[in-house]
Amino acid sequence: MKRVVKALVILVFAFNLVGCSAFKKDEVTMCGLNLDLQQLGIEGSVTSKIQVTHKNGIVSAVNGVETTFVVDDEARKQLHDMALELKSKFEGLEHFNLEIAIVDNSIIVTTDADYLQVDVEELKKIDFTITALFNDDNELVLENLYQMYEQIGMECEGPEEN
Repeated sequence: MKRVVKALVILVFAFNLVGCSAFKKDEVTMCGLNLDLQQLGIEGSVTSKIQVTHKNGIVSAVNGVETTFVVDDEARKQLHDMALELKSKFEGLEHFNLEIAIVDNSIIVTTDADYLQVDVEELKKIDFTITALFNDDNELVLENLYQMYEQIGMECEGPEEN
């Protein structure tokens, strides 16, 4: 009985020492951006809502919707064409889905990315600017993603990880 108690005490001590990170569930952070396009000379706005799923400082998935409202038909067409060109670059990349739709005066871009499954090397070839967001194991680092979002004016609310 003493051995069982001793083993249990050691197990509890080890669990507390290491922490419960191995048993930690995925956490979700919501990020968003509201941008008036007037400063660019365009009558319209951009609204982004992004859900970041992460665990132990590593991002597993990003799911988002960006709605760009543009009054001018020509400007909306140009933005739509640019979005379609961007989408074509990601065609065929498994676990990274980009959908584009026009609804009334808005362009809606929906992104679903599974960063635990996507071919990160291929993703980096498509968009080399994201290389710094990943660690040496090709994992998307939460803090790096937050920094990028902050640089473009996006705000995030939800669980913070140390």
